[in-house]
Order: sequence, then structure tokens, then C-alpha cells
Amino acid sequence: MDVTITERMRWKAFEYDIASAAGNLLAKKQNFSFAHKLEIFSGESAVARIHAEPSFLHSRYRFILQDGREYNFAREKVWTPIYACTGNGETYSVTRHGHSSLSVFKNDHPIATIERPFSFWKNTEYKISMEGNADLLVVACMVLTIRTIEQESEAPIIAR
Repeated sequence: MDVTITERMRWKAFEYDIASAAGNLLAKKQNFSFAHKLEIFSGESAVARIHAEPSFLHSRYRFILQDGREYNFAREKVWTPIYACTGNGETYSVTRHGHSSLSVFKNDHPIATIERPFSFWKNTEYKISMEGNADLLVVACMVLTIRTIEQESEAPIIAR
């Protein structure tokens, strides 16, 4: 299944259109929010919530899905581009290859590849190729969380 996640910046929020053959979703993240909170909607109802849980060296995130599943997501080690996502008896890992490519594994089996094409003029966009049985909602949560981490590292700490 092919999925595209397109970011749009609004005045008070970022919005992400998640387009796939299985249907379209919309994610919203509030700007200037102390506790990073991102929600994914199918129509009017929230199907997933992502909450940041600050820690000493890096943030940890919790995905809470509408069906009751919960996942914990964090960078495995501060100095490596490898992320771990665990919960509901499942283990995922995300490995970065260079600046614009990611691989997603479930129990050490590859389930998705993610590309971020470079463009000066367009909003940030992710192109995802997933196996048919991969969980779109969990993969989308991981991509949106990594995007949040990227935005945090791009933001200036103090404007001079």
C-alpha cells in the first residue's frame, strides 16, 4: 500500500493529510503547546493521540489508539538514528538512512520504507510504501512523531 503524508502549516497548528487506498486521515498538532499533543482524525472522530513525555536527554512519546492499544516510542540511544516503538505485544524499530530515508521493521521484519523528497517550494511530504498487512495508524504515528522531533531540532533555542 502506498501512503502520502503532506504537512501544511497553519497559524496555530500543523496539519497533516494522510492519503492511502484504505482511506484518508487528518492529523493536527498545536503550535506553541507545552505538552506536544498530536491527534489523528478519521472524519470527526480521533483515532489516535500522541503525547510527549519529556525525559532527561530526549523525549519519549506515547501513542494511544482509539481501539485501546498503546505504544511507547523513543530514540534507542541519543547518538543513533534508531527509534524503538513497543506496545500491545509488538516491537517496531525505525532506522534512518541519510537525511531523507527511513526503514520500518516489525519484529525485525521490514514492513515499510519512507522517503522524504527534497523540495524548496512544497510543504514537507513523506512517501511511504508499506506491506499490505502493516498497520497504517502505527506507522503514521511513528512518522509524525519523527517529524515532531525534527521540528524541535530545527527550531532556534534563542532568537538573537
